Amino acid sequence: MLFRSIRLERLPNGRVYAIHGNDTVFIEIPYAHRSPITITTDGGIIRFYENGIELKVAAYSPIYENNYFVKTGGDDTKTGLSDADAWAHHPWMSTWTGTVTLAAGDVVQMKRGDTWSISAPGAAYMTVAQSGSAGKPITTTAYGTGANPIIKIATDHDFPVVYADGKSYLTWSNVEYSHFTAVHDASHTQTAFFVEDAAATPHDWTFTGNIIHNCGYDGIRFDDNCYNITIGDVTAQTTATTTNYSNKIYDCSYAGIELYGCDPATDLANNKVYYNYIYNIAGDGTNAYGITFSANPDSHDWPEYIYARYNRVENIPLWTGMGTHGASYAYFQNNFIRNCRMGIVAFGNDEVSYPAIKCDHFYVENNTIVQPGASAVAYTKAIQVSSESAVTRVTFGYINDNIIYWEVREAEAAAYGVQVYAVDGMTIDGNSFTSGPTGTTRSEEHTSEL
Repeated sequence: MLFRSIRLERLPNGRVYAIHGNDTVFIEIPYAHRSPITITTDGGIIRFYENGIELKVAAYSPIYENNYFVKTGGDDTKTGLSDADAWAHHPWMSTWTGTVTLAAGDVVQMKRGDTWSISAPGAAYMTVAQSGSAGKPITTTAYGTGANPIIKIATDHDFPVVYADGKSYLTWSNVEYSHFTAVHDASHTQTAFFVEDAAATPHDWTFTGNIIHNCGYDGIRFDDNCYNITIGDVTAQTTATTTNYSNKIYDCSYAGIELYGCDPATDLANNKVYYNYIYNIAGDGTNAYGITFSANPDSHDWPEYIYARYNRVENIPLWTGMGTHGASYAYFQNNFIRNCRMGIVAFGNDEVSYPAIKCDHFYVENNTIVQPGASAVAYTKAIQVSSESAVTRVTFGYINDNIIYWEVREAEAAAYGVQVYAVDGMTIDGNSFTSGPTGTTRSEEHTSEL
């Protein structure tokens, strides 16, 4: 970005901007200035001057965003650039009547305490129409004080609250999304977020501070392929609790979070789920998951590099707290899991219609897994690492430094603390087992080659 001279403007939010044609530079200056400031270039270096004296600038970076405001009672024909001129709807809502098209870097702020609800929708309530770009995501967030703004579908209709196909560089923060009910939806579409890859592979989505619930299928679902998806706070150094977390996801039928596939160009997923509170996933009668990384017959490949860390997951008695059906470099670390039929499951799926099996470099470490005991279902386990293939076994598996305990000593005949099978190269070390199963049950079982 090269220019000879430029003026500064101060916008209502207090930030200072340098304007030159369609180019904008955000300036952070360490003290207030009353005199005109000019900006010049010298051999491509941007310099800032006040009354001919060069200023030291804390930072500057190109930006191109507008900050839009949305509130109930607003007007979609207004500018949306302030609370006084707020829109009534998000531009991606089916009820939007305005003309603005969002662009990379734009921020749409929903007013706290307000609710947007639709009954008998004919499509998703929100359909993502634009992508952001690297360093300039399109952001949907909240403003004001009070409870998170709410966006919901209020009736039993088979559409997601938010739908996207092939869109990327998007940020979602501090908003509540809900569907009609957590009763299982056979169409698999009653989700809060349903993201497909028919048009292109979606990537670089970020979710923080959201509340997601009452979904007849998944809370967040990325189908077929995705990569660089971040759900939660990757800076977390402590495990989420019932009161401290990034996203809260609960009362879903099939899964809290379901991420499929990878980047078809590199096979890398780099999907991260950190510091979330996920609970009360009832299941479809067969399966239920708090967090799952997987693939399906339309996926390019099983994911490589997936992370579930510092999450709290509980009350999934039908099936699995978190896991993967196939992966390379899968990290399940520092999580708290309670009252799940299976706490953490990492295995290689060998179904013929799926991508070729992957099951290497599984790290299950430093987790706390609590089983209430007196189970009403058979075949409970805290950790399972295994392969379904008679040929391809799990390699480079690590189950280390986990704490596993039963609140009530289990007497059921197929309960395990750690179960591994079809493995070739497994390290199991430093785990603790307390109040383990009695009778013919085992706190630890190893089979195949270790």
